[in-house]
Amino acid sequence: MKTKRQTILFFANKSSFVCVANSYYPPHDIDALKGLYIEICKANTDNVKKASFVYYLLKDWSKKEAELFSAKSMIPQTFTSLIDAFYALDNLKVVVSQSC
Repeated sequence: MKTKRQTILFFANKSSFVCVANSYYPPHDIDALKGLYIEICKANTDNVKKASFVYYLLKDWSKKEAELFSAKSMIPQTFTSLIDAFYALDNLKVVVSQSC
């Protein structure tokens, strides 16, 4: 489980990316999720960045749905790779390579 400090740290980076207030993340129920989606849609940024953030949120729901959404929204590979990296860091899914 993420602590509030971790959530703010990583979300602050992504929120500046899409200009969404930290108070909306993480959503605690369906109404909060809808509110976050509305804030993303209202954000003063381009549609690729908005779609990238929705892609990030969908990764928590279903990897398959996230991938379908990214293809349907035509999110460039560079953006999905960046969001995948954010997601891995946020969820401590980082593989560390060691040489022997």
